[in-house]
Amino acid sequence: MKILNTLALIACLGVPAGAQTTTATTPAPAADVLGTWDVSVTTAQGQTIPSQVKLKKDGDKLVGTIASQMGETPIEAEVKGNALTIWFSFQGQNGPMAIELAGTVDGDKIKGSMGVGGQAAGEWVATRAKDPAAKETPKEPAKVQPAAAKTDLTGNWNVTVELPNMQATPTIVLKQDGEKLSGEYASAQYGKFHLAGTAKGEDVNFSFNMNVEGNGLTVTYTGKVDKDGAIKGSVTYGDMMSGTFVAKKQ
Repeated sequence: MKILNTLALIACLGVPAGAQTTTATTPAPAADVLGTWDVSVTTAQGQTIPSQVKLKKDGDKLVGTIASQMGETPIEAEVKGNALTIWFSFQGQNGPMAIELAGTVDGDKIKGSMGVGGQAAGEWVATRAKDPAAKETPKEPAKVQPAAAKTDLTGNWNVTVELPNMQATPTIVLKQDGEKLSGEYASAQYGKFHLAGTAKGEDVNFSFNMNVEGNGLTVTYTGKVDKDGAIKGSVTYGDMMSGTFVAKKQ
């Protein structure tokens, strides 16, 4: 029996190499991980640590750095197919800790798990940082809109105020000096009051103090200049009431 086994072994060794059947497996090409990655690490305790990983080739090695608010640390890495592993040592309160980030590369994204000292400690995701030197696709020049004519609010204005269950029609006289507004508010029932405010672009705001049946209050008008030149917005009479208004230049 031993002789038969020996002859069988010799026969196998004597078969020409070309006659042996072998199945060659071509390793998958390594994913491109070189460059800068924006990383978010979530610990097992739920703490999120924003970080940035930079990877580069150094001879046959893959090296780089990982940086966060806790500082910057050198790293080593290995990529097989689309599997990326990163190792580095972090100086903790009780001494250095061996940290491993293992992830799967999917184009410009990586997702995986974090281990500390061989124990599962969290998860991490990464997105490839945009290359600031990369050329962007030229955009169609924005159409230049004609500049809006500057509105001068100086003049006399008729105002219609809509309040709960009532309407008022006071008049105002405005004087504009740059962004500063001054003038006079006139009510047929309550008299005249000096006003002051601002006009910034299309935004208009002015206020004045008045006395209504022995109660002093501050009246505030806030509105915008419409394309037809009218001022439209809201008005508040202290904490007593509020409404809307439209002011048109005489």
